[in-house]
Amino acid sequence: MNDTTVLPARPGNQGDALVERLKGAIQQGIYAPGQRLIEADLMVDLGAGRGPVREALRRLGTLGIVELIPNRGAFVTRFSDKDLFDLFRVREGLEGWAARLTAERVRSGSERERFAAVLEASRRPGIADPARRFREENRLFHDLVIETADNAFLVAAIDRLKIPAARLHLRAATVDGYREESEREHQAVASAVLRGDPDAAELAMRRHLSRARARIFAQLDEAL
Repeated sequence: MNDTTVLPARPGNQGDALVERLKGAIQQGIYAPGQRLIEADLMVDLGAGRGPVREALRRLGTLGIVELIPNRGAFVTRFSDKDLFDLFRVREGLEGWAARLTAERVRSGSERERFAAVLEASRRPGIADPARRFREENRLFHDLVIETADNAFLVAAIDRLKIPAARLHLRAATVDGYREESEREHQAVASAVLRGDPDAAELAMRRHLSRARARIFAQLDEAL
């Protein structure tokens, strides 16, 4: 594992920290779809005992991120093209709704100022590599909209979709045109949110994810 995947352990909450660290590594492509997750290796990578590692794998299995196969072990879940297409369709609805809720909340002065400040900070993560910088900015932008919506059930539902979606972005982020179009679409969402326009914010987010889906699957077709 590299240093970008290691999250600091939180005292008294080792189980949650291990789950988040493994999720982060899978999301960043450190562990590839279909790869077997060997407990002994994870114990070294994570600096944890066998019991906590097994519990983390079990929890990731309940989320569908890891597939637990009797007598064979744990494997990073491999999603079909149809799974990924369906995932994006669900994201359009859920994150569109998140953008709507966020626009409603930022009508108050304090929420608007906080959203604007975090949005501005997310555009300067201090990463030189364009693809990596975009992936980080993209993650921060979507997380900001989702978290500002302030709906725990919505956050939990979207969280389950992040890892397979992030894998698609690993390749897409290397394409200049993809990054530029996504950034323009982010600006349209942010503008609608900061205007406090829920209808426009929801529509802009839905359009963004629909177009991102089309761009990503066009790239996949070209790679075949």
